[in-house]
Amino acid sequence: MQSTPLPVIVEPVSSLALCVRDLTVGFRIDKSYVERVHGVSFDLERGKTLALVGESGSGKTLTSMAIMGLLGSRTAVIGGVAEVDGIDVTKARGRALRQIRGTRIAMVYQDPASSLNPLLTIGTQLCEALACHTKMPKSEIRRRGLELLRQIRLPNPDSLFKAYPHQLSGGMKQRVVIAMAIALNPTVLIADEPTTALDVTVQQRILWLIKELQEQLDMAVLFVTHDLAVVAEVADEVAVMKSGEIIEHATVLDLFEHPSAQYSRELLRAATDVYRRDAHLDQEEAPRP
Repeated sequence: MQSTPLPVIVEPVSSLALCVRDLTVGFRIDKSYVERVHGVSFDLERGKTLALVGESGSGKTLTSMAIMGLLGSRTAVIGGVAEVDGIDVTKARGRALRQIRGTRIAMVYQDPASSLNPLLTIGTQLCEALACHTKMPKSEIRRRGLELLRQIRLPNPDSLFKAYPHQLSGGMKQRVVIAMAIALNPTVLIADEPTTALDVTVQQRILWLIKELQEQLDMAVLFVTHDLAVVAEVADEVAVMKSGEIIEHATVLDLFEHPSAQYSRELLRAATDVYRRDAHLDQEEAPRP
């Protein structure tokens, strides 16, 4: 059976997938805004992964939501741009914004259960983006949905197509969410703590899957995380955020070997302490001969 080709929106004109310049996000209080993300700037090329790292409240998730155009009613981009394939997402509204999401930029969230509708089958949800953004007939949409389930390496795709979210494990749900995100071959994939809610062994498989799909589709990946072990494994470059600002931007090797910011050194020291503590506990719990 011949597979249905991915829908192509626009051929890329350069390797630069995402360009963020002086992005500033604020919370509305009365008639004014209080800045929460201040002048964030970075570039991300196709096929590359940038890790956005920082403690809780540093502004990394708010930055990613602004890039996706998913800020709440009391939050807004009050300065700067975020361009995907040369299109400023922060200026897009309504139908134009919906067209950008999925076809050019997509997101995988931390909790897969909250990303899936418990009342709809996996097949229905998986094919929704294809039905909204393409003119494929129903038979081709279904074929593409099954193809996506095979692409994310889930067994028995025909059965899963008819299953409901509660019938799947956490790792399987996250794979389905990833399949929904890549259904339209986006230029940029934002992964916001995609392994935090999963077991350690499942986390590793999800990271491998994202890396494999990135190579297949030549996607740029913005990986939002607080876990430096994940950063070391998946990222090419790292942007460290603190109090809504990027305080250091470096390659993974440079950050781990020669961090320039004091805050970066503290993060690395804390991660090392946690690793040593966990290794010590594992050693204590190991069965004695």
